[in-house]
Amino acid sequence: MGVDGCRAGWLAVTFDGEACAVSVVSSARSLVEQVPEATIFIDMPIGLPHVDQPVRRCEPEARKLLGPRRSSVFNVPCREALDAPTYADGSARNAAITGRKLSRQSWAIVPKIRELDELLLARPALRASLREAHPEVCFAQ
Repeated sequence: MGVDGCRAGWLAVTFDGEACAVSVVSSARSLVEQVPEATIFIDMPIGLPHVDQPVRRCEPEARKLLGPRRSSVFNVPCREALDAPTYADGSARNAAITGRKLSRQSWAIVPKIRELDELLLARPALRASLREAHPEVCFAQ
């Protein structure tokens, strides 16, 4: 299953080896319940930076791999910024932890990142089947 966030919730495309099916579900929890045996590749950060680990190695590696298209990889908000009430506060929290402010693009998807992070913290076993995937990196490969 390939997944991305959308206004209505989460857009999912499943492939059973022969055919694709497209659906929209309202929550990340619904995604994993829809196809519990599937590996889910999601265009959303998993494993957020935080005060004890302020840098994720995957962003610099993805930028390096993408070369001229590296701008499609944006900085991921740290966990401490997820509950900030405003963009300014979230960006300031992120800068204090990671040394980098948040882009408006990053801030716009904070609700989706928070939802997914909370699900994975509550159900750590899902980490075996729920994988972060960046479309530009997939296309490059």
